[in-house]
Amino acid sequence: MELNIDKGVIFGVAGAITVFIVILLFMNFYNSDFDHRLINQVDNGVSTDKLISEIDLEDRNMRLNSQERFQSHVLNKPSTEDYNKYTEEYNNEIKMISMYTDARIKFAKRETSKDQFLSDIKTPKEYMELINS
Repeated sequence: MELNIDKGVIFGVAGAITVFIVILLFMNFYNSDFDHRLINQVDNGVSTDKLISEIDLEDRNMRLNSQERFQSHVLNKPSTEDYNKYTEEYNNEIKMISMYTDARIKFAKRETSKDQFLSDIKTPKEYMELINS
């Protein structure tokens, strides 16, 4: 029993699979979070200065989001108790952002290993995910 499959069909299927894989990789790269992109960039030897400028931008965005969240809470709940509660939450969030940024900068400077970096960001990342959900 001989199997006659047209070479064009084989190349077409292989090409379609290749295009599909490339699209998945592209989507995965752009949907990955900042820390995964940072790890990939460090692994690929991107300069520390470039990484730190990206980290600084991410830090500014996180702080701005935190400030906007705080202001929206305060504007909606003007009582003294609520103001103190939201002020404390805001201050805690700023501390977590600082911890997060410090860990990222140390990793970008190659002062910590990938495993240490992932350990260092675990708590701040979980906190930020909780706040943003």
